[in-house]
Amino acid sequence: MIIIYIAMILFSSSVGQWVERSPDRLRTLMSTICCNRLSVVLGSFFWLLILSQENLLAGDTPNSTPPSFVLPRNDILKGIIFAVAVAFGIIERLSASGNLISMERDWVVTVAGPMGHPYDLTNLNAVMRRIDLVCKLISPILISIVISATDSVRIGVLYTGLGSLVSIPIELLSAKRVWNGSPVLRAPKPVPIREPEREPFAASGGRSDSIASCLNGFRRYFQGLEMYFSTSVWMPSFALAMLHFNMLTWRATFITYLINVGYSLTTITIARGIGSIFEISSTISKYSRLWFHNHLSDTKCCSYASRYCVSRQN
Repeated sequence: MIIIYIAMILFSSSVGQWVERSPDRLRTLMSTICCNRLSVVLGSFFWLLILSQENLLAGDTPNSTPPSFVLPRNDILKGIIFAVAVAFGIIERLSASGNLISMERDWVVTVAGPMGHPYDLTNLNAVMRRIDLVCKLISPILISIVISATDSVRIGVLYTGLGSLVSIPIELLSAKRVWNGSPVLRAPKPVPIREPEREPFAASGGRSDSIASCLNGFRRYFQGLEMYFSTSVWMPSFALAMLHFNMLTWRATFITYLINVGYSLTTITIARGIGSIFEISSTISKYSRLWFHNHLSDTKCCSYASRYCVSRQN
């Protein structure tokens, strides 16, 4: 996970720039979908190879016959396969980041209606967040049921890979259908043109050019930080980023720790499901408040006006 997060810090900006500069919205989204799902499928295959070694099969199915596919114990081979699986994990995270940027920062913003419209940006974000939370609620429950019913982690990994493989055509067809139904999305996206930057530290010579390039990179980095903190949205976005420092977030590290200290997978799934239900209810309550504000604001104004008229008459 440390390696994956370091890779995200280093390459997420490049992925965001690629999404921003891609003129074809459909091709960009489909590319992120294919990269994400295929990386999960291939990563699951290599995890199956790791879990198929003899030294890892002792606690998989203790009371049943040995599985037909078993690899001999080889620590060097396991290390190589693990490195390949981590590489696919990096691709999965980066493609998921690109998919999120393409969908929520481009597609949704483009097709959203004006403020007050039933499909404005606020309502679309609430609905999409609710769908995302429902999927996060159902997915761990299904995987927990599969592993508990088969008493095999290998079957759970196989289920994950096959699920991602089956979802590829569904996601591609859904994206194509939305794209065909929206003339705004079909229109070519305006690509920002970056003006050539001045190089105040430019100098002749290979070593001097390298130093000047590094200095210019640091300068652009701090200029980006200055622009970020000068906007009005830096505080809520910074607060959202701080949530990732919470060790109690339902992520792989925390779930692995709970399993190692003795909690069963069923207990963890139930606790995670309860948390997801509260998150889903928060999106519903937010949508209800928006509906109340949009539909009853006129009634409230009439009520205030009638009170004013009565007080004037008295």
